[in-house]
Amino acid sequence: MPEKQEQSRPVRRLSKTLGLGVKELPSNAAWLVSKAGHKGRSHVPAAASTVTHGLADAARHAGVAVVDALPVGGDSIELRMQRARAAVAEAQEAEEAAVRESIEAEQQAQEAERVAQRCRDYVRDVENEQRESVKRRVEQARKEAQAQVDATRREAEAEAEQVTSDARSEAEATADRAREDADAAHASAQERLEAARRKLEEARRLAEEAMQATKAAADEAYRQAQQVAAEAEADAREAGQRLAEAEQVRDTAVGRESLVAQHLNGSGTSSLEAMNKQELLDLATTRGVEGRSAMTKAELVKALNRRSTSTRKAGTK
Repeated sequence: MPEKQEQSRPVRRLSKTLGLGVKELPSNAAWLVSKAGHKGRSHVPAAASTVTHGLADAARHAGVAVVDALPVGGDSIELRMQRARAAVAEAQEAEEAAVRESIEAEQQAQEAERVAQRCRDYVRDVENEQRESVKRRVEQARKEAQAQVDATRREAEAEAEQVTSDARSEAEATADRAREDADAAHASAQERLEAARRKLEEARRLAEEAMQATKAAADEAYRQAQQVAAEAEADAREAGQRLAEAEQVRDTAVGRESLVAQHLNGSGTSSLEAMNKQELLDLATTRGVEGRSAMTKAELVKALNRRSTSTRKAGTK
């Protein structure tokens, strides 16, 4: 019995170690993506216009999408993480099965010791019973005849020894079979625990590999976000230049409108017809004529006349 207890203790220690190994595996590498997103925001210039902020937000969303979809080494990050999680689950199941089998092996060892004790008790009972039988038979033979006492004693003792020997052999065989079964169960439990340990090591390796792949994808997403932010800043500068050009065009159009208004005070429609199409477009811009870019010169003249008429009526009222 003490030997079986000593054998079961390493099994419990190994199962406890494997359990801790599963808990120590990294569960997720999403923090790398979050960290890459924060880095991208810290490098966007603070003086960018509204257009720049919109493009920078789009760049950050694009960076996260790159992390989700970027293949690394032929497999996607999500697929690697799924394999790692499946390996961890399989290792945990193998560990639990091995621990259960170890517990059953220890229980079988205890049962084998109980069987051996019952067999020893049985042999002792048989010995006591046979001794009593010998005494009875000897006493009976002594009453019948002294000459028959020695022969009867030898016969009874031989029979008792044979019965005791048979009982002892049967008990030892039963105990040996129980011990062999317990040893086989213990060996099988050890093999399963070792297999579970190997699976845990493989699961840890897959998890590390997936984490490295995620980090590489996050770095790439951060680099692309930086590039998009730089492009957004360039677009903002270009938009500022276009705005300045538009203001210059507006100022020019306002000047032209003043000149045209002076002509229109006395001459009406004929002054508009004397203007070229660009001058008419500039005037239509200052007066807010809708659809002006698609109009012909004649259509611009009519639209401006209608706008002038509407303005005069509104002023009269």
